[in-house]
Amino acid sequence: MVITRTDGQTVHENIGPTAGYDPIRESVFVPRSSSLRIELASATTVTMQIGTVLTTVERPVVYLDQNHWIDLARFCIGSAQISGRRARVCRRVTELADAGKIILPVSGAHLVEIAKKADRQRREVAEVMAKYSRGWQMISPLRARAHELLHLFDAEPAGLGKSQAFTLDPHALWADDSARQRSSARGHQGSGVERLGRDGVSTPGRTIYPAVLSTG
Repeated sequence: MVITRTDGQTVHENIGPTAGYDPIRESVFVPRSSSLRIELASATTVTMQIGTVLTTVERPVVYLDQNHWIDLARFCIGSAQISGRRARVCRRVTELADAGKIILPVSGAHLVEIAKKADRQRREVAEVMAKYSRGWQMISPLRARAHELLHLFDAEPAGLGKSQAFTLDPHALWADDSARQRSSARGHQGSGVERLGRDGVSTPGRTIYPAVLSTG
C-alpha cells in the first residue's frame, strides 16, 4: 500500500495479498474525488464512486434489465451479435454514462443472474456492470417494500426518496446487509427497513460478490 499525502510525501506499507481478490491487479483511492480506480487482471480499468454522506442522486437514473446489460457487454467487446439500432443505443448509453450524465445502477437480481453464466460471459458482463455502474446500486426490493409498508402505517415519517432507492452505500442491494447487522450488535436499533434487512430472507450475496469477477 502506498499513501501519497497532500504535501507530496509518500508512506509505504506492505499489507500482503488479499484472499478472494485475484482478479484485481491494482486499486487506487483518490480522497479528493472520493473515487476508487481498479485495474483488473484483464487490463480493464474501472472507476467506482465511493461518495460521501452528502452524495445525492441529481442525475437521471436508467435501470437496465439483464438482457440490456448483456447487449452493452456485447457492444463493448465488438461482438457481431449486436448491430444496427441496438448498437447505436448502446453507444449512446455508454457516452452518457462516461460523461457522468446518467446513473446505471446494478441490483442484486443482476448479480444473481450473471453469477449463473459461464466464466467468459460472466466476466465480460460483470466488468461492464462494474465499469458503468461506478458503484451505484438499487437497494433490495425487500427494503423498499418494507419502507413503503412502514410509511403506510406511519412507522416511517416519509416515503422512500430517489437518493435512498439508488445509493453508493455498501451492500445496499442485498436484504441481509451484514454492516447493518454489526451496527445493531453495537446497540443501534435502526429503521424499520434496517430491521427487515436483519430479520428477512437471507440471500447469497456475500458469496456471489467475489464469484462474479472470478475467471476460474
